[in-house]
Formats: sequence, structure tokens, C-alpha cells
Amino acid sequence: MRRWGLPAVIILSIVTGCNEVDQNTEALPPRPIKTYTVTEAAGGMVRRFSGISEASETTALSFPVSGTIQTLSVNAGDSVAEGQVIATLDAEPFKLDVQAARAEVEKAQSDVSGKEAELKRNQTLFQKGWIAEAALEEHQVAFNAARSSLDYAQSRLVLAERNLGNATLRAPFAGTIASKPVERFKEVTVGQTIVELNSTGAMVVTFSVPEAGIHRISVGQPLRATFSILRDQQLDGRITEIGSVASEGNAYKVKASIVNPPVTLRPGMTAELAITDANDGPDAGYFIPLSAIVPGGSEENSAVFKYDAKEGVVNLTAIKPRGVRGNLVIVQDSLAPGDVIASAGVSFLLDGQQVRLLEE
Repeated sequence: MRRWGLPAVIILSIVTGCNEVDQNTEALPPRPIKTYTVTEAAGGMVRRFSGISEASETTALSFPVSGTIQTLSVNAGDSVAEGQVIATLDAEPFKLDVQAARAEVEKAQSDVSGKEAELKRNQTLFQKGWIAEAALEEHQVAFNAARSSLDYAQSRLVLAERNLGNATLRAPFAGTIASKPVERFKEVTVGQTIVELNSTGAMVVTFSVPEAGIHRISVGQPLRATFSILRDQQLDGRITEIGSVASEGNAYKVKASIVNPPVTLRPGMTAELAITDANDGPDAGYFIPLSAIVPGGSEENSAVFKYDAKEGVVNLTAIKPRGVRGNLVIVQDSLAPGDVIASAGVSFLLDGQQVRLLEE
């Protein structure tokens, strides 16, 4: 590999370009920038796997009570908001249970009031010596039993009201309906799947790694995902889970989260994944585009603008180039996997300037 050597046009821009960082950045409006996420290792062997995209969270929604579906307002592919009503059961039986439970509570409360009055009257008689202690104890036992019956009736009422509330099924989070295996007016049992819901936004890719290569895979390791249906667009990702037990074919299930997935990426899409092994040799480091280099540096010391998502600004960050491959530069030290840098128009940026990311 040839060492750091920039094309003449870039050298010229380094000599003539300037980036005044002492201007008042607070007075400038947020500048739109195109970014590049540092993920691809410069050294090591590239390993490729086939995977399937999935929603980061998928759940089967069901009723905790049995009944007849009265309404089912969604279809497969529909988007739903958190808390939106998905389906309801026929509520009449549950309402009748609530009414019956309330009547039992009222009856038990009346019984407690009567037993309490009798107990107080007999306590007075006992103090005057007009009744025996055994008779007083009988009234105390009757009062305690009435109180226990009231507690039971009140518990029955709480359960009946809870069942009435559970006759309405709501989305626990915003997402997309993946499937709807039942229809209206069907009798359903406790735990029977009504719909499957995929979360919105975050996406993961699952793939299998043979046992011979699982030791080369680690949590946090970056990768590139290519989806043919997305016009061969490459997406950055990071490994988040590694299975501890081998499945079929002595392979381990691995999951990787996709960084900033486009809205066109949906669960079930196939992907080709490229993972580069780490390398500690002289060419170790990470690739960044040549266009990210700030004009005005030298062959040994250059800089890029690293994006601070929390503050919404770019910060001038020194780097040490270690080589060039085509239009990519190998850098070490200051950058790490997951860092986001400005990849175009860097000569117009200032240290600490407010920016906004351009949408893909």
C-alpha cells in the first residue's frame, strides 16, 4: 500500500484553503451537512454473511381475557401510534360482571354495618353484666366474618373492572402491524394472538455465523449491510447480540443494529453483510472519505469535523493519515467506530458551528 499522498488538486486546496475558526459561530444559522459514519476497518479480512432485517422490537398482542371480538380496526401494514386501540371484545358480559360485583359489595357493606351495630350494642350489655362473654364473642366473630366477606366482594369488583378494561387492546408502542391472524366476531381465548406489532424506526439484521468463525465476532464490532432492494445502498451497523448456544448447522445467531435506517427498510428484507476483522498492523485504522479532510493541513497532521449529536455542532478534530486507498483515507487514533464526521463542504465549516444533518 502506498503511504499518505494526496492528489495534486487536494494538495493545492491544502495550500490555498483556509478555515477561520475564530469567527462568531453563534451568529450563524445551522448549516446543513452531509455526514459519514466511521465503521469500516482499514485492515484485516472481510467476511461476508447473509441476513434478514427485523424490527428491533416485535410483539404478539393478545387479550388477557376471553371473549368475542367486536371491533378490529387495523390491517397488516397499517401504522399505529402508542396507545391506539387495536381491537375490542364484546364488553356486555364484562359490564354485567361489574354490576354484579358492585351489588355484592353494597350487600356486604350493609351486612358489615348491621353486624357492627350489633357488636357495639352487645359490648354495652356486656359492660353492664347483662350478657355472658361467650355471647359477645359470637357477635365479634360474626362482625369479623362480615368484614372478610366485604373484602372479598371488593376484590371481586376490582377484578371485574380490570377485566372490563382488558376487553380493549391497545398498542404498547408505535409501530406497524405485521400480521392479523384473526377477524371480527371470532371467539378468542386468553393469550391468543390478535396482531403482531413491529416497532417503528430502529431495525436489526439477524444472521448466522459458523462455529469456526464466531471467535472473530464481538459485540460492538462495525459492519456494512447492503440491501439489493434499496438499490445496493450500503448501511452502517454494529453487532449488538451474539447467541451463546449454537443452533442448526453448528452456527450462532448474531444480531446487528442498523445505524439510521431509511424509512424504506422493512422487516424481512435480505441483506449481505460485510464484517472486517481487526488488524493491529501498520495499516490498521479506519477508512474515511478524502472529502472529509479539512483543507490547510499537512501530510502528517490533518483534521476533520466530528459531529456532536448532543450539542448539534461540529468540532475540529486532529487526525493522523496513514495511507490512501482510492478516494478513502486510513486514519488512526482520534476516530473510533460510530463517530460521525462531515463528509462534504468542510472548507465552509467552523469549529463549534451549529449544523443540521442532511436526510438521505
